[in-house]
Amino acid sequence: MRMNQLAKASAVAISSLLFVASSYAGNEALIADSVAIDGEDVGVEVLRLEPELKDMLKMDRDVDVIDTALVFNNPRGRRTLVACIGYNANGRALGRAFTVVPPNGVRFIRASDLSDGRDFLGSAQCKARARVIPSSFIVGVGFSDAPARVVHGWDHTAIRFPIVASY
Repeated sequence: MRMNQLAKASAVAISSLLFVASSYAGNEALIADSVAIDGEDVGVEVLRLEPELKDMLKMDRDVDVIDTALVFNNPRGRRTLVACIGYNANGRALGRAFTVVPPNGVRFIRASDLSDGRDFLGSAQCKARARVIPSSFIVGVGFSDAPARVVHGWDHTAIRFPIVASY
């Protein structure tokens, strides 16, 4: 009887340790993803939720302001990191930013996030650790969708937004 209770207590303790270790390992992996994708610095984290995208797409905007929303939809059941680099018209890197997209969720990065608020017209490249569905919108007085070129790998997505603007 006593041996049976000791075995049950040991099993509970071991399973608890395994649960904590797996949770920590999951967080470690996300932290590692946040620090770098393919050894590159991914910049600052951007957390923009659906209400901000709705506000950005409203028509009562200043006629002298244009920004581009780079939108990422995650159709998978696990969260993924998306890291982007903004380039000016001469191909020079301006800035970096990343966002973590929740399972079945949507997040977006503005072009102005990639340029530290400086005016620019150029492009952006993004990488994701899993498959994501990208889209982009150039927003000014009105808004228009913009192209996104996508290459899906087995466990990642490479995205090129050939035109982004912020001024």
